[in-house]
Amino acid sequence: MRKLGKVIIIGIHDDASLKELKGLRPAHHDDLSTRIENIRPFIDLVFIVPSTDPTRALRSILRSDDNLESACYVRGDDMPDFPGRKEIEGRIAIQLLPYTVGVSSTQLRRRIVLGEAT
Repeated sequence: MRKLGKVIIIGIHDDASLKELKGLRPAHHDDLSTRIENIRPFIDLVFIVPSTDPTRALRSILRSDDNLESACYVRGDDMPDFPGRKEIEGRIAIQLLPYTVGVSSTQLRRRIVLGEAT
């Protein structure tokens, strides 16, 4: 993402919406504050998505007075019709990156940050 923009802003689902989206119990994933701390070295700003649909959060981030001509929304191409797309389409560019089956952000983070072997 750093190659696509100077400032990286990440939306991260709260614990309740993550559970609803992925069916994960808290014991099977890091809590919200841990997930934020894990990505903090790689980002400039984080916002919390307090539901399964990020539309309202995106609306708040993309205020109409913002200079968005160089903004880009990046996500995996496994869900091109993602919730919130209508809110940002036409306002900022959307870049869908190839989704890699079997790649876990947790595994990648451990390998990069902690130097663990996969």
